[in-house]
Amino acid sequence: MSAIFLDWFFCDIAVVLVVAMNVELCVTIPSTMYSAVVLLLSISQPSRPSKSAPARLKSIPASLAEMHQVRGCVTQSSGKVVLDANWRWVHTTTGYTNCYTGQKWDTSICTDAVTCAKNCAVDVRVIQAQEPGVHFDVDVSNLPCGLNGALYFSEMDADGGMSKYPNNKAGAKYGTGYCDAQCPKDIKFINGEANVVGWNGAPNDPNSGTGSYGTCCTEMDIWEANSMATHTPLTPARQRPDRCTGSECSSICDQPGCDFNSYRMGDKSFYGKGLTIDTNKKITVVTQFITSDGTANGALTEIRRIYVQDGKVIQNSKTNVAGMDTYDSITDKFCAAQKTAFNDENVFANKGGLSAMDKSFTKGHVLVSTTPSVATPTLPELLVRLLHLFGVPDDVEKNSPNASVTFSNIKFGDIGSTYGGSTVPPLPLPPALLLPHNRFFWHCSSLGSMRRYGYTGPTVCQSPYTCVKNGDYYSQCL
Repeated sequence: MSAIFLDWFFCDIAVVLVVAMNVELCVTIPSTMYSAVVLLLSISQPSRPSKSAPARLKSIPASLAEMHQVRGCVTQSSGKVVLDANWRWVHTTTGYTNCYTGQKWDTSICTDAVTCAKNCAVDVRVIQAQEPGVHFDVDVSNLPCGLNGALYFSEMDADGGMSKYPNNKAGAKYGTGYCDAQCPKDIKFINGEANVVGWNGAPNDPNSGTGSYGTCCTEMDIWEANSMATHTPLTPARQRPDRCTGSECSSICDQPGCDFNSYRMGDKSFYGKGLTIDTNKKITVVTQFITSDGTANGALTEIRRIYVQDGKVIQNSKTNVAGMDTYDSITDKFCAAQKTAFNDENVFANKGGLSAMDKSFTKGHVLVSTTPSVATPTLPELLVRLLHLFGVPDDVEKNSPNASVTFSNIKFGDIGSTYGGSTVPPLPLPPALLLPHNRFFWHCSSLGSMRRYGYTGPTVCQSPYTCVKNGDYYSQCL
């Protein structure tokens, strides 16, 4: 793996890509704030739960481009923004009877995992990505403690597992194949089968639950943050997408990972409202993947974050923790020192450390974005601040019903080509979309969102789209 430079911010998207070395990857897409929207932008050629249902599809422009110091920003390919299969309307293949409602599967349709996958289909709305871009900004000023805007790489199959599992007739186009290092058990379709065995409703989400199976793979979080805190963990796994059962799901991956959280690492004045990185304002975040020899063939040895705000380049904060040397980036040495200082087992090293992450990246990753409540185990490090006030999902929904995040301009290319010092002139930015965030409420948006039963919040679509209601459980901007 070579030095690679990625400007990312959180959004609810996922990008399929094989990480090219010695480049900064960049793509511009419209802003979004949606907990299960997935953007699939493939640099490699992707092949194509179950089945897909016909849907009325619209397009929203966005495009994939590669930044080079000499050649400038070169369009590589178009991609698609898709909603993860876990949050789509699941209904019968012969009609529109729900296979899944609230927290329950219809056992008359889903008598077992394989039969359910054959009898049920997911609906989808696809957004084409086609507009070139130059940099990535994020605005978390309206994302309070208790919520997490996450953007991360997942070693998902580029085709959503369609070629591996004959029962999977939907594929990446319909958002199937999700996995991460938490080995989530709330995924409705895994390996082409419905996760109906042992399914129980979630205590804090009326539309979710967990089954007996989980789905695991290596994950690297580019951005996990709200307006109060941020961190970046790396979580290697033992192999490519892997279905787990029961308690084994907690041991396949390094779930906590190795992370850099400025607040936890001793600098409590670095990130937050009015601080060095002022979350009242728009931020540009840069992530550099650095190799041993600075070439595409070198081994990954360091991952470094840089911020840009108000035209000023700001280096990451430095550690100030008893027993630790001074660090400002993620290396194997930093991870070992951190685990020792906090008396944690170094599972990261046991799972292969940066070398394992390096090997995983060469196989191709999907860029995913979610916005869960941090009361779930997704982001334990953001619990450091004020969780006792804001960390319960019901309280977050009550206190911050209109929480949101605005992002724009993901880009990639040569190191130094996507922020200050670049000779590449910026291209026009696409209009930003600002959508209310709430993991628990699905509503109309210009991305064609689903909404949950009983939702009474905003149902406004961006012009020229109109919110069309398709029964009590589903609405879409068309």
